[in-house]
Amino acid sequence: MDISTLLQNAILGPTPNERQQAELELTRLAEENWVTYLGLMVQVLGDESKKTEVRMLAGLGLKNQLTSKDTLKKEQLAEKWMAVDVQAREEIKNIALSSLMTQDDRVANQAAQLVAAIADIELPRGEWSQLMHIIVENTKQEKPVNVKRASLLSIGYICETADPTNPQIAAQSNGILIAIVQGAQSSEPSTIVRKTAINALVNSLEFIAGNFEREGERNYIMQVVCEATTDKDAELQALAYGALARIMSLYYTYMGVYMEKALYGLTVTGT
Repeated sequence: MDISTLLQNAILGPTPNERQQAELELTRLAEENWVTYLGLMVQVLGDESKKTEVRMLAGLGLKNQLTSKDTLKKEQLAEKWMAVDVQAREEIKNIALSSLMTQDDRVANQAAQLVAAIADIELPRGEWSQLMHIIVENTKQEKPVNVKRASLLSIGYICETADPTNPQIAAQSNGILIAIVQGAQSSEPSTIVRKTAINALVNSLEFIAGNFEREGERNYIMQVVCEATTDKDAELQALAYGALARIMSLYYTYMGVYMEKALYGLTVTGT
């Protein structure tokens, strides 16, 4: 029985017994040959001919092999991943990134979590240096909406779990900021992309401390967020005001001029 069938049975099997048996078989495969298991799972994730639920389960199963809420286990899984042959890791990363481009949003969401899980391991170690270049390219205005959204989602997930004090992570701040601003600016025609970018911005604020120290960059960030507070979309407005609140809490010492010139007016006139 191939892994696609096992995944389908695990999630769509007609009886509890069939689903349980498929889950046990998947667990056995992971334990017996971990690297092969990872390769097979990522192939399913990237296969557009497979059912959405099957692809999602493949991505989730793969992500769960790379991260854990338990700190010790998470570190063990990270070391296990870094011991994998470089070529095998590159293939998995490439398919994960290509899966961000799928038209199926639910699969893209899972791919974004997988990209973030791998980044959480590799970026602090100075690996996957090309990731942010790819993400920045994916968030350019001319790219398809689904690609921009999924790529920004992956940035949000990366910033949500990564350590902002790690110098290797901090070195990615410019790429993180460029991608987010490209998605959040008022010239971006897609509201869903802007919403995703503002959410990613909130998660990234501790990573871009160096950018906030530079007046020109700080002004541009504030401009983008303030413009979003005046958008006709109520949800985007709310997200932008939430971002402003978070910025105020982290960078209050810089906020005097903005409070005088913009924030007071926005707060008074905001709906």
